[in-house]
Amino acid sequence: MHLSITSDATQVILQPQRPSDPKFLLIQVHLHIGHRESPPSHLQSLDLALHRHETLDFDARPEQNVFEPIVVTVDISNQRLTPGTTTSWPLVLEVPQLASPHQSCSGSRSTQYLLATAHYSTRFWKNRVLTARKDVFLIHQPLAPMCYSHVQAGAHDGIGPVLISARSQHLTIGSAIHVQAQLPAPADNFQLRSMDFLVSQHVVLRSRREKGAEQKLAPTQVVLQHVRTSQLPSAQGWLLRIPNCGLLRPSSIGDRAGIHVQHSFSVRFNYQMNHSDLSPLPSCSFSSSSSASSSSSHEHKHRTGQHQTYHSYTLTWNMHLPSCALRAESIMLPTYAEHDASPVPDFARDEIAHDTDRRLCMCGRPFDELAESETESESMLDHFNHRRSSSSSSSSSSSAGSHDEHYDEQRRHSINSLSHSLATKLASDAADLDATPAAATTLQLRAQPVGSTRKRGVATEESYERADPPITPFEEVRW
Repeated sequence: MHLSITSDATQVILQPQRPSDPKFLLIQVHLHIGHRESPPSHLQSLDLALHRHETLDFDARPEQNVFEPIVVTVDISNQRLTPGTTTSWPLVLEVPQLASPHQSCSGSRSTQYLLATAHYSTRFWKNRVLTARKDVFLIHQPLAPMCYSHVQAGAHDGIGPVLISARSQHLTIGSAIHVQAQLPAPADNFQLRSMDFLVSQHVVLRSRREKGAEQKLAPTQVVLQHVRTSQLPSAQGWLLRIPNCGLLRPSSIGDRAGIHVQHSFSVRFNYQMNHSDLSPLPSCSFSSSSSASSSSSHEHKHRTGQHQTYHSYTLTWNMHLPSCALRAESIMLPTYAEHDASPVPDFARDEIAHDTDRRLCMCGRPFDELAESETESESMLDHFNHRRSSSSSSSSSSSAGSHDEHYDEQRRHSINSLSHSLATKLASDAADLDATPAAATTLQLRAQPVGSTRKRGVATEESYERADPPITPFEEVRW
């Protein structure tokens, strides 16, 4: 006779930024009784609890924290036990959104597990206990979208302005990120030697017993790729992969975690400046962050009198890396397709759901698959931007065309009205001068109204012609 636990999820996704929204975990506790066993007639009690433990490895004194368990009591009244049967009890466990997530780094750990406990008595044995344990992983999910896009700019003497663009369709631990670098205006004597892409992890242990007590651990720096080149960076950039959860741990959300983890992304340019001056030049290193070391700058002289000074320039910015358990197919609705994009695996999820297996997270996905997904997303984004720019340009041109047509119509109406008023005025003046009918009919304004076929954007000129009448002596014509 033994107990077992199954649940609808082994990786429980929480949103600490929404503490009021409840998070429920569906659990089933199973009691298996063999055919040849003599079980008791009933159980005395059956409980299920979520236990949470935290170990903070301070240098002075390690700290052990045990949180109050979340207990659910099962109603087992009138439940008879018979040999050769399996009895199951469905339970609902509410997990607080502010619970500390699963974390493990530098000797400090935060773990969670489910524990089912059954008490019973037999004729010869009293207060017998059956237990079953199952590890669960509490994962914090940020409210912001998982897609990432960042542009970092900098400038310095020699290298000139620097522009770094980093973007990813789904940025987590173990995912892929596309990085582009631009050096639009370097100096004439500038020569790029190599580039380094790095991710740094900063861990702070915060005591839960002594207020304000904390310890900063030595930062961990991982080189994603080292590029050796003597040319300027290409426009295509590099597709890099974030290290797996064995090297980097997820970034923390909020300030309540005892193991607080933060990350930063850096791009380092190693270059040389060629000088033809024979005067000695100082050795120095330039960096936009404190991670650059001045020992990397030195001076080298040739017999020809040319000098090379070597420099290192680094651009660093903070980056939030969510957990690798937040796969796109686990937090987003699946796409419509003929085949299931995430089929049920042949192996049981409970057997591989532990902190050393990579088959249920982003770390276990092949890099070729990530690269294909990023390339497809990039092409879709470019197509969308192209269509949006085309639609905006067509709408602006159509609005400009309608505006020009309206302006032309108003202008034609004004000119025709002016022509009519001038002709009326001239006719009245001719009548006042007692002109002959022939002269009166000869004195007129021939107005040429603007045609309706004027091309948009081309300036046109309107002209008026007058038929000069035969002017007799002492005859006054007022124009």
